[in-house]
Amino acid sequence: MEPKFFQKDVETMKRADIEALQLERLRWMVDYCYNNVPFYHERLGQAGVTSGDKIKTLSDIQYIPFTTKDDIRDNYPFGMLAVPMKDIVRIHASSGTTGKPTVGAYTKEDIENWSDFVARIVTASGVTSDDIIQISFGYGLFTGALGLHFGLEKVGATVIPASSGNSEKQLMMLRDFGVTGLVATLGTREREERIQRGVHYSEMLPLEYEPSPAYLAAYHDALDRYAPLTADAVARPAGQVWAEKGDRCVLVSLARAGTPIGILIRRYLRGRYGADLPHYTISIIRGRGIDRNAMAYLLARHAPGDLQFGDGWTGKGAIQRQLDAAMADYPGVDPGLAVLSDPANVAAVCGTHDDFLIASSCLNSTVSGLLSRTFLRSDIIGPEDFHGAVFYRELMLSLIHI
Repeated sequence: MEPKFFQKDVETMKRADIEALQLERLRWMVDYCYNNVPFYHERLGQAGVTSGDKIKTLSDIQYIPFTTKDDIRDNYPFGMLAVPMKDIVRIHASSGTTGKPTVGAYTKEDIENWSDFVARIVTASGVTSDDIIQISFGYGLFTGALGLHFGLEKVGATVIPASSGNSEKQLMMLRDFGVTGLVATLGTREREERIQRGVHYSEMLPLEYEPSPAYLAAYHDALDRYAPLTADAVARPAGQVWAEKGDRCVLVSLARAGTPIGILIRRYLRGRYGADLPHYTISIIRGRGIDRNAMAYLLARHAPGDLQFGDGWTGKGAIQRQLDAAMADYPGVDPGLAVLSDPANVAAVCGTHDDFLIASSCLNSTVSGLLSRTFLRSDIIGPEDFHGAVFYRELMLSLIHI
């Protein structure tokens, strides 16, 4: 993907120029804070950093004391302002659930800079003036919604300030307004609370993030540790599938952990036998079954006996049992799974029965076509539709970096 820029001259600066600018602004910031904010005058004085001239290199930032959340609370509400109150055009604040709120005050220039930063982010993720973005964050004191709002407007996108709540109206706008992007959150705690209330897990999607350094470290560690084992675990089931079905084989991965595994098997068969096999990914949801519209699509194009389901591992065997039950409605389709790891001893073919860390499992959507887990909700998915999934366009640059 060709990188996209909102302010290309800024975003493509040479490293040396960036560091020179950072040093210049760091020195200016030390001078300004020391001379205009009593809190920083005292704190910087205690650290011996009484002017910008004390900062010789960027590494000298280590001598500047940290500002903590408690510092901000202790100076509630406006004790840390660096400009007169008349220059403040907007105030945001945290919820204050763990104490006094932390207050953020913004000048007009702050708002402009903030909007530019967001515009860079959304442009890099592919948002353009052709997009219609529905923001379902709260529009109160919380900073997220308005920050995104102004940045999206800067790039020319159409913004729907839906705010949070009122699910029926949110869905109506998603359907009727031609929305191409949704900004919303659903944290783990809220998902768990909804599940406890009887909401099926497939009706919600978790938040997904760019892989953290810790996750990337786990990924690369798994590659280093298990590359030979993974290669063998791909070759064995691939060879068995080829021996049974040959070039008639149609690979059908189970979304979404099975997707990168299907890619590995397909690549192995192409390299080993010169076969260019079709490869699909299908949704199967515990308690809801397989995507029947997707099965109809597959069987309209391929013979039942040619389908070969695949996944990464079997765990406790729940998905294999779900697949066995689903295939009772499809005579001639073998529900047997081809997996790399089969600790449950339920797969038809496997690379090993040992339980080992499959590297792709560390990266979620990043190695699954940037697609979310599949979801199934009758108010969004119609009777003729495939099961749904979200495309995480904002993670495209993460994929490039990895």
